[in-house]
This record gives sequence, structure tokens and C-alpha cells, in this order.
Amino acid sequence: MKRLIIFCFLLSLPLASQAGAYVVDFNDVYTSFGSYYVSSGSLSDQGLTFSLKQGNPMALYVWDGSNPNSNGTNNLIFGGATVVNGVNYAAVMAVTRTGGGAFDLDSVQMSISFNDDHTSETIYANGSPITLGQGIQTYNIALKGVTEVDFTSIVQYSGTTPYWLMDNVTYQVSAVPLPAALLLFGPGLAGLAAITRRFKK
Repeated sequence: MKRLIIFCFLLSLPLASQAGAYVVDFNDVYTSFGSYYVSSGSLSDQGLTFSLKQGNPMALYVWDGSNPNSNGTNNLIFGGATVVNGVNYAAVMAVTRTGGGAFDLDSVQMSISFNDDHTSETIYANGSPITLGQGIQTYNIALKGVTEVDFTSIVQYSGTTPYWLMDNVTYQVSAVPLPAALLLFGPGLAGLAAITRRFKK
């Protein structure tokens, strides 16, 4: 029985040590020249999911690095903030952890891209303003323990849809506390103990 407990404890260690920092660079999503249009409005890559929640027309692309203000590698292009028949539509893109759960969003690289010739534009990350310029920059987001981060822009455009790019999204996943990890094995431990007692009879 003691050996069984030790075995289950060792099995729980990977669950307690899943913490780590990750970078989503979109380089394994699309590698050919041009762009990849995400028709479903949702894209998952390297542990995070990027979804367009609002916009008219909504657009989500992975571009090969030839877009305006790119750093030369694949990046995510999103947009949808425009004025249609006098109605202003905000572009809202949600970033969540694929499969759910909390994460820390540390930083992102962002810039103004297609159809936006303004020198600066304001994007909001869960309500906190980010001032984008004509050139990719790294922005410290520093949102801890979130399950969703909404990037929102309200831009007064008519007749065209501006786009912005995002790249190198750095995030962290915290470790599962060891007691919680052990609790995951509670039912299994009880079952294995019962089986062990049965075979000893």
C-alpha cells in the first residue's frame, strides 16, 4: 500500500510542475507566401485561442510578414472596427487559453497595419489602453490569472476596415498546487487500493 501511495505521488508531480512561459509566434500556422484567412473567426496556436467576438466585417488572418509594419515573420492580423450606415462597430478579439483555464498574459507585439494610416491608434486590453504606432513594438500587458483578454478598438472609419497586427504573445501558466494535483488522483488511488486488497485475498 505504501508503494502504491508513493507511485501516485510521483504521478502527480507532472501536474504540479506544468508552470512555464510560452510565446505564440504564429510561425507554425502558415508558412507559405501570402495570408491564411481564418474563416471560422477563431484560431488556436501554441496553447492560446484567438477569437473575433465582434466587428463588421470581422476579419482574422495569419499573414506571412509582408504586411505593413510587420517584423518580417508570421503575425496575426485582426480588424472589424468601422462605421456602417452610421453605426460604429468596435473590433473585439478575445484571447483565451486553449481548453480553458487561467493564464498570465505578459506582453504582446502590436502595430497598426492595413488600411490605417493614422500615426497612432488606441487599443484596449481588458479596458487598459495601448497606444499603437506605425511600427511594431512590444507592450507589457501584465494581466495575471485571467481566463480571457479582450483586445478592443473603436475607430471612426467609414467605407474601409482598418487592421492591426499582433505577434510574439508571451504568456505563463501557473503550476497546479501539489495538494490539488494529489486530489486528482484520489478516486484512482482508492480504486487501486481496493484492487490491491482483492488480489491479496
